[in-house]
Amino acid sequence: MNSKTSFICILFLCIAACSLQKSIYKNETTIEELRKNSNATVDNWENTVTSVDFYKEVPETYIPESGVRGRYALYDQFFSISALETIVGERVFLKSPHTDTPNYKSKTTFGYYNPLFIKKLEGNLRFVFENESFVKSMQAHYDKELKQYLRTYYLSYKVAANNEEIMAGYLAAISDPKKHEYMDGRIKGPSFYLQETFRDFANSLEKDGYDVYEAFTCPGFWVRRSIDGTADEFYALLNLTLQTFDPTFINAQK
Repeated sequence: MNSKTSFICILFLCIAACSLQKSIYKNETTIEELRKNSNATVDNWENTVTSVDFYKEVPETYIPESGVRGRYALYDQFFSISALETIVGERVFLKSPHTDTPNYKSKTTFGYYNPLFIKKLEGNLRFVFENESFVKSMQAHYDKELKQYLRTYYLSYKVAANNEEIMAGYLAAISDPKKHEYMDGRIKGPSFYLQETFRDFANSLEKDGYDVYEAFTCPGFWVRRSIDGTADEFYALLNLTLQTFDPTFINAQK
């Protein structure tokens, strides 16, 4: 499935997105590791970008520079699935076709996120966020690398999340392997279903200057999160992130 590892690739979404509720999950080691790995990612960013061969490391896509897969390749040195599990102390997924390497070939299943992982991560990131100099140091990276992408996630939530009809259609599309065959030059199955479901949305965002590929794929993240029951938690993190790094945009939406 496309974007099954979206949460990993938009980890910086969570670095600034922290609950205001007092956390019972505060762990000084976790807080320090999140801060250290985040700083290392930014400090080594230019070297990472020049060293990653997208077409070798990001299979199963013709546009590796856009969307979640290319971003995972860039961020996984410090924020791979196994690295996050070690830092937070919980499994990222309750069940998943992924190992530490994302499985982009899976056609009949997708990752179900572990709510406890999200809660522990959120609780500890609240304390990371309290460090104003750290947040300030992340702003330029956010503006350059993540702002348009996270705006696309925000806008796609409204058309994709918690829609029972779309969720049922998607589950039906992944239930029959035969639907994944090429027919008339087009892929039938879950990717095709999501593409056609959100075609008008993607086209409208493209007219507003957004990456049309990301506008096609971001809604699928919310469909899957609606199915695994974590859409609202991720949306809360996204809102807080945008309020921190992109307040003009988020306030205009409201």
